[in-house]
Amino acid sequence: MRKLQILCLLILFLFVMVACSEFTPELTRIRLAIGSEPSTLDPHRSSEPASSEVFGWTCETLIYQGLDGSDQPLLADHFEMASDGLSMTLTLRKGVHFHDGTSLTSEAVVYTFARLQDEASVNSPIYPDFQNVKFETPDEYTVIFKFDEPRPAFSTTLRNGYAVIISPSSANYDEGELGRNPICTGPYQVKEWKSGEYVLLERYADYQWAAAYYQNRGPAKIDEVQIYFISDDNTRYLALQNREIDMLSLSTPEEVNAIRQNPTDFDLYESWVGGISYVGFNYQRSPTNELLIRQALSHAISKDEIVASILPGMGDPAFAPLAPSVFGFSSTLKQYEYVYDPNLSKQLLAGAGFLDTDGDGVVERNGKPFHLTILTLADDAYNNIFVIIQSQLAEVGVSVDILTVSSTEIPEITPTGEFDILLFHYNWPFPSALSLFLSSERIGSSNRVWYSNPDVDKLLAQADLLPNNSEEKKSLLVEAQQLILHDAPWQPLLVRKIITAVNHRVQGIQVHPAGGLLLHDAYIENNK
Repeated sequence: MRKLQILCLLILFLFVMVACSEFTPELTRIRLAIGSEPSTLDPHRSSEPASSEVFGWTCETLIYQGLDGSDQPLLADHFEMASDGLSMTLTLRKGVHFHDGTSLTSEAVVYTFARLQDEASVNSPIYPDFQNVKFETPDEYTVIFKFDEPRPAFSTTLRNGYAVIISPSSANYDEGELGRNPICTGPYQVKEWKSGEYVLLERYADYQWAAAYYQNRGPAKIDEVQIYFISDDNTRYLALQNREIDMLSLSTPEEVNAIRQNPTDFDLYESWVGGISYVGFNYQRSPTNELLIRQALSHAISKDEIVASILPGMGDPAFAPLAPSVFGFSSTLKQYEYVYDPNLSKQLLAGAGFLDTDGDGVVERNGKPFHLTILTLADDAYNNIFVIIQSQLAEVGVSVDILTVSSTEIPEITPTGEFDILLFHYNWPFPSALSLFLSSERIGSSNRVWYSNPDVDKLLAQADLLPNNSEEKKSLLVEAQQLILHDAPWQPLLVRKIITAVNHRVQGIQVHPAGGLLLHDAYIENNK
């Protein structure tokens, strides 16, 4: 009898186990693709867009930008700027833990920014913002930032995507290990990295501190995020069509139109980039170091033709260094634009001594033909833009060829100054883009065109001392842009609309008014 009872219990146990296994939910996974593999995920050692596209899932800042554009506490509980702008007191949110289980404390904040101050972090786009900043920690959850001059807009620096907080235990790992798996507080952490193919992120189960604009403040609803590295635009799009990835920022109007004609499979989300594409002229290399030459080349470029041919419905011509969505932009700056005027371009070239004396269609000076090389990304969209610019410059007698490189090579080549023209872009939705990309102190790093104007530097420094969104600050930023437009280190080209196709199986997505998708509420519908 006892044997029969044991047998029955064993059968019942097996039945329950089988039944439970049948109803155990499968892991949900969202798949996306980016154009290049990050060289590192260490947020302090890189300025690559590919790096931030990945560590943006795993790391977090003390402050974030709310839907109304205001600065709101994230890993911070609250913060307050002193009336004189010389210090900021920040109290941390309690109960926050890094991926390694250690607690977020004032020690972690000081460790993070002291590491960012180190010369090894010089390639970080926010490296200059933390020089001459001192820290005090009155207790375990309070940090006081102290400045040598007023910094009333410092909260904007703290919400920058590169100002993420990392665990002090990072000091126990070498640079290579940390570059593969940063120890942060974000909703995901690195599970696997297969070089040349993908990085796989897994949900951080203890996460409980999402931004207030999310309904879900706890762990992400999607278990895993798989990010493929696919350099070719067509291959990425084919992967989307074949359901190999779920999300893709579309590259061409043809892709957008194809998705719109088949709306049963994908949703489209639209937002404007917080930066511009531009033609940059090397400010320290002849002949683009001459104002007349930069003006002539700028007048030779038809932005309307480029947008109409390459990005109809996906962009607008740009006329200012800042994008329209960024504080400091002003429509009044359009009057300072070097508009398309090929006849004026030819006159300016002649005034600089460039004439076509032998009738071959290329102007020359002192017997040397005017030939330039345009450095740009190995990307279909940029190649198409180059072809149009090449044709437009040929109309005024300037010969150009192209040098295409990967996104990781741009920051390696431009500090050498060994280029004539840079066809590139930035996505930095803050007015500090002007300082980051065009101030003298950034020459040799993020100031890729070697531009220098002490008057611009002074205006930007004055603007940095003023509170965010003040009219006086905006006035200084507009004045700085007037000088930049006159000097023409850049010819602003276009501002791009990001149109992202998302498989219908992914629901719960929002669009942030400043650009970008909000994905912490996202879920996989019926685990399709």
